[in-house]
Amino acid sequence: MAFQARGERAQWKILYDELVRMVFGEIITDDEIATLLPDAAPGSVAGAMARAIKEIETNNSRSLERVRRVGYRMIEPTEHEPAARRIQGRAVKIVTRAHRKARSADRSRLDPDERRRVDALELNLLAQAEMLRRLQNKQEKTDARLARTEKDNSAINDRLDELESLLRRHGIVNDD
Repeated sequence: MAFQARGERAQWKILYDELVRMVFGEIITDDEIATLLPDAAPGSVAGAMARAIKEIETNNSRSLERVRRVGYRMIEPTEHEPAARRIQGRAVKIVTRAHRKARSADRSRLDPDERRRVDALELNLLAQAEMLRRLQNKQEKTDARLARTEKDNSAINDRLDELESLLRRHGIVNDD
């Protein structure tokens, strides 16, 4: 049986049409979303919103962020990096939690096939968690190097400006 959208249009498309008109910083409240989708089952709204946001990100190079107990806010382009970093940090925690779940399984209560699957899953999740931690450490080191480089560049530019000023004062450099 093929999927059929409730009503004339899919819920995510109704939300997308509203979101695409938003300006940076604007908030669409949970009440406004409920008004847009009056017949929606409570669980379907989150899925429709996730799909609408995915479409906005893919097709419009914009994104929204959840404002707890309020709604969703269209974030500025300068906010995309911090938003992505917050999600990246949560990914490490989620994979670590999943690894803990697999590790905590009582192997004595599993048949050999289940035990092999859980063991393999545990090893896979451990490897993913370690990889994510290494990547996060590399990113932090890269960010620190970038900050030092920007500071050094700023200091060099200030010294060059001083030098140019001195050279001009002594008639050594022309403004041509």
